[in-house]
Amino acid sequence: MNEASAGDVNGDGYADVIVSGGGSAYVFQGGNSQGRPVFAQQLRADGSGQPVQPWGGSYDETSFEVQMTATHPAGRGRVKLEIEICASGVPFTSGSCIVHRSANWTDVTATPGGVVLTETPTGLTPDTLYRWRARVLYVPFSNTESGITEPPNPAHGPWRRLSAQASEADIRMVPEPGMLLGLVAGIGLLRILKTTCRKRIRCLTLERKNERESTQRGLAARRIQNPLYEECPCGPRSFDDVHHGQYQSLQPACTLPLWDISGH
Repeated sequence: MNEASAGDVNGDGYADVIVSGGGSAYVFQGGNSQGRPVFAQQLRADGSGQPVQPWGGSYDETSFEVQMTATHPAGRGRVKLEIEICASGVPFTSGSCIVHRSANWTDVTATPGGVVLTETPTGLTPDTLYRWRARVLYVPFSNTESGITEPPNPAHGPWRRLSAQASEADIRMVPEPGMLLGLVAGIGLLRILKTTCRKRIRCLTLERKNERESTQRGLAARRIQNPLYEECPCGPRSFDDVHHGQYQSLQPACTLPLWDISGH
């Protein structure tokens, strides 16, 4: 016989166990199938609603989403979600942990399935592993009526963990992969532009020198191809009529001419 943790197979907030032997496997539910489903989940912070597996990335450097189904022990009532987030290796209730609560009370309605609460804790440290737990806070349905003061320490349910596990870390604060690729591509583009600008400056410098020497000598001559001009990214120029000093831009083949004085 072999046994191992199965996480939270039915989503009731209790850890389940899987046992195998004799060619078969069986799942024993820790909650004895009596608990209501809570489905504590962690989601990407990009609004996609995509769940994140344990040790996965949040798609944001400082936040992620927590989602859990909430019901009320009195049937109909109002609830909030309370989340505690600690860095890997830091015990819960530590002063360095972050506690996040829903801003408003939510009516669970009269349906047995309750409501799904989603919260986005923020202010986390980039590239850091975190683990978290969440629980539901309860108040009577009339709590939001005029003249009724919210209790300082409302009733609450048990803490729930992702997949009912007690793993060392649940999620890492990392940005969306596209942002990293964009950063790398941007660096590559800057390098290309830097190289191109250097070549363009070299090209224009050679062109001006060519024009100056041709004007000073005042001789119409044949063009001599210079291998150095092969790298020039700018559109080449040449004199069409040296005597009148006119020139035009040629196709960008980078074949800037030099002029010799041999007359050949």
